[in-house]
Amino acid sequence: MAERVVEIDIEIDEAIVAVGVMRCVPSRARETVVFEYADDWLNRPERFAIDQGVSLSPGPFVPSGNGEMFPALGDVPRTTGAAP
Repeated sequence: MAERVVEIDIEIDEAIVAVGVMRCVPSRARETVVFEYADDWLNRPERFAIDQGVSLSPGPFVPSGNGEMFPALGDVPRTTGAAP
């Protein structure tokens, strides 16, 4: 299984804004999830943390404990970015 990369975006004032990138890295037993904020997101005045375990700072983050996913990202809608 290959690494999967998921771009995390939100809409602000009718514009799509990149928040960061989540990588799903396969390992022997399961996937490891790693999230990193986009530099532009960290510099925006309206920025916010996407999950309480992911502080607003640069660098990679992994779910705490034995978590396989960040709670906030586990419930996001999955879209392809295609227009309806």
